[in-house]
Amino acid sequence: MAKQIEILTQAQCEEAEIKEKEYQLNDGAGLYLIVRPSGSKAFNLVVYHGGKRYSHAIGTLKEMSLKQARVLAKAKRTQIEKVPTNNALIAFSITFKEVFSEWIGIKRKTTNEKTLNRWSYYNKAYFKDFENKKIRDVNRADIMHSLNDYIVEQKLESFKKALGALNQVFSHAILRDYCELNPAVAIKPKDLKQYFVKSKTKHFSYLKEIEEVRKLKEAILTSEMTPSLKRLVMFQLYNVTRPGEARLAQWCEIDLEKGIWTIPADKMKAGEAHTITLSKQVLEMLKILNTHSHTQKDYIFKSLKLKEFSQNAVNVALKRLGYTSDILQPHGLRATFATIMNEKQDEHGLSDNIIQSCLAHKIGNSIARAYNHATYERQKAKLYQFWADLLGDII
Repeated sequence: MAKQIEILTQAQCEEAEIKEKEYQLNDGAGLYLIVRPSGSKAFNLVVYHGGKRYSHAIGTLKEMSLKQARVLAKAKRTQIEKVPTNNALIAFSITFKEVFSEWIGIKRKTTNEKTLNRWSYYNKAYFKDFENKKIRDVNRADIMHSLNDYIVEQKLESFKKALGALNQVFSHAILRDYCELNPAVAIKPKDLKQYFVKSKTKHFSYLKEIEEVRKLKEAILTSEMTPSLKRLVMFQLYNVTRPGEARLAQWCEIDLEKGIWTIPADKMKAGEAHTITLSKQVLEMLKILNTHSHTQKDYIFKSLKLKEFSQNAVNVALKRLGYTSDILQPHGLRATFATIMNEKQDEHGLSDNIIQSCLAHKIGNSIARAYNHATYERQKAKLYQFWADLLGDII
């Protein structure tokens, strides 16, 4: 049995915020702290064994400490894992829904929250047609019928992603001897081209000249946006991150002494941590914000409801300033950076590799990356500062 990874602390459990909806904090090895709107906090153990999901209430935080909960959870887990299983019987009766639940429980340990939510959406919206069917009886026709909406709506990429998730579920089922065949592997997206009308790739709208960016910055700083939202947009603009990476930035990711922001792997599109050497302008803004009361787990930029901003907050704010989606989209600020930095290579003297590294893009093919492990941090720091100096002061 794998060694338990102790994620939570006693202080985190006691200080867990009460929210409008119930949520849970993961302590690893199937142990969770459930935080309910009523204010109660309870430990719960979830174990997958023999194709089944076992859920067991351990006790409340008032009754026991986190350390005690771990001891009880370990004992209960050992008890569950001793339950004898009959693989042949399970394989005969196990449903797609049960296999999907088992598979996603395993993937939860290594997959970011965004991808997990997308898979769960597929399961609720599309796989429900055959969720109660024995997995060994699910066939190609079932899958095509369930994904037909994507064909009707001409969403080829979404079709591919949903099919990819199914492929993984059935591969897992075959490894566990729940079924012998993978019906999803027989469906090749390339064979479905006749059903999808090829459309021109749409890129995010972006600004092309530095003067346009300076006007945008001035419009934001003089607008009626809340101060926190203004700072969020500036933070994204100066660090050229994806919108979600800036929106969900937490104080624990910032090292003010070294002037570094480390975005953890589970927040990055490529699943690899990304380091940004903060410009003098951004660092000055953060040092002022740091004087306000906050915890390390707090989001740096909060809405008026003292929560993280919504996904559309920046987009809506830009539209109010006249920057509609055909002129500029928040993600397009990255294309703006890449375009202007490439045009000014004679001034900053850095290659396109450095520009792409600042954007957290992978450089070269898999073979090249196997030999070249350079992170270019010194060169990236120079380019981030060059970009910030072009934009000018924030405060």
